[in-house]
Amino acid sequence: FPVTIRTAKWVCETPSGEIYVSTFTGNIYRIDQNDKVGHVIKLPYCIFIVEWLKDSTLLLTNGTEYIELNVYTKRTTKSQVSAITNDYPRMGILKEGLALSYQDGIRLYNGINSRLIIPASKQIEPMSYFDDNEYIWIAHRDGLSKFKKTNDLYLGINTYNRDKHVTSVIRDKTNKIWFTNFYNGLNMIVDENVKLYSQNSVNSQKNIFLSILKGATYVSLVNLIGEVYEIKKVTIS
Repeated sequence: FPVTIRTAKWVCETPSGEIYVSTFTGNIYRIDQNDKVGHVIKLPYCIFIVEWLKDSTLLLTNGTEYIELNVYTKRTTKSQVSAITNDYPRMGILKEGLALSYQDGIRLYNGINSRLIIPASKQIEPMSYFDDNEYIWIAHRDGLSKFKKTNDLYLGINTYNRDKHVTSVIRDKTNKIWFTNFYNGLNMIVDENVKLYSQNSVNSQKNIFLSILKGATYVSLVNLIGEVYEIKKVTIS
């Protein structure tokens, strides 16, 4: 590390430890456990978000639809969506199903039906989701929000870094919450307090992180210029 994939936008990790990277130019790349980069497919549109769904399937969105991609056969299955106003579709893979952004808010989708869990009136335009047993954390344009799951609408518990554009959120193997801010670098929540954690100047493009993921012994980051970093033992490399 760093591995540079030009125009990188989003990263996700499979249970076997492979990393998939999506790009603004529609390319999908695979990084194996030996850091070898391989090209998977070129799609005719920008890929905003990519998540590992199941077996050999990636779930993608290009702004107007959700796309299931088999990474071996290269077959795609598409579903049209109406995105939240001024945003494009976002998704999170939860224990209860898929959290998908729609025009009326965030819906929980189980493959057949969906139900509204966070209405658009909450003004949450999600960037990414993190499933935390009885809670979900949502990174969005105005901060990082924590919601308690219920059988009806989810209950808002707290919002961190209000009025700041949070792009992604994870929990690492030591149970620390990490999240990335556009223009505000990498942050960590310790005892409900936010700590800025970065080696670069606040306004540096290297410090504009778009997404974050956890590995067995590390945390990986993608920044605005397409560099993929990893953090081991609280050191960015």
